[in-house]
Amino acid sequence: MRAVIVVLALCAVAGSAEAGRSQYAWLYGAEVLPEKSVEVQQWVYERNGLVDGKVHDTALWWGVLVGVTDQLELVIPVELLYRRLDGMGSDFTVEKYGVEARYRFTKLDPEKPDGLWPLLRLAVKRDVNIRNTTIAETDLVLGYQVGRFHGQVDLGAIAKINTDTTEIELHPGAGISIEVKKDLRFGIEGITIVNLDRDLKKRDWAAVGPNMAWTSGRFWLSASFLIGLHQVNTAPRFIWGVLF
Repeated sequence: MRAVIVVLALCAVAGSAEAGRSQYAWLYGAEVLPEKSVEVQQWVYERNGLVDGKVHDTALWWGVLVGVTDQLELVIPVELLYRRLDGMGSDFTVEKYGVEARYRFTKLDPEKPDGLWPLLRLAVKRDVNIRNTTIAETDLVLGYQVGRFHGQVDLGAIAKINTDTTEIELHPGAGISIEVKKDLRFGIEGITIVNLDRDLKKRDWAAVGPNMAWTSGRFWLSASFLIGLHQVNTAPRFIWGVLF
C-alpha cells in the first residue's frame, strides 16, 4: 500500500511539473512533452472583422500530442472553421488535418528553467476544401526565462502549395509573461499576419493584447484577447491541455 501511495505521489508531481505547456495563446510554446507522455489539447479562437470588416471566423483546433523523446514531440491535429461573411451567410467545415513535429534543441530541466529555449516546428497538412492543395508550416520559437520573467519570439510561415500557385504567409509574433503567483501568469502578446502575394494583402492583419496562463496539476490553459491594430477588430484565443 505504501508503495502505491509513493508511485501516485510521484506521478502527481511529474504531471504538475510538465503540464504547463505555453505561457501564450497565439504563439507556439517552447516546451515539448517528456518521452512516452501523451496530451490532449484544444484551441478555440476568433478573428473578427477581417477583409474590410466583412469576415468573422471562429476556429477549433483539436490534437493529440506524443512525446517521442524528451526533445521531440509528434502532433496529430484536426482543424475546423466556422466562417460568417456579412451579407453572404455562413459555413462550418473541417478545414484541414495533418501531422507535425516539434523539436526542442535543449532538454527541459524543471530544476533550472532559466535560459534560452530554441524550438523548431514543422508541419504538413491537407486542405480539405481545396483538394489539390498541400499546406506546409514552420516556426522557429525562441523562449527565454529568468526568474519570474518569460519572453518569447515566434517566427512562423505557412505555404499553400498546389499545381498552379504557391501562397506564402508570414506570421511573426512576440510576447512577455510574468509569474504573479505559483502557477499563474499574466502578460502581453502580439502577432502580425503578412501575405507575400500582393493580391492577398486584404488578408493581412495585426493585433496585440493581454494574456494569462494557469496550471493546475495535469491541466493547463492559456488565453489572450488581442485588439486589432490593422485589418481586424478582435482576436481572442483560448487553449487548454490535459497531460496523461
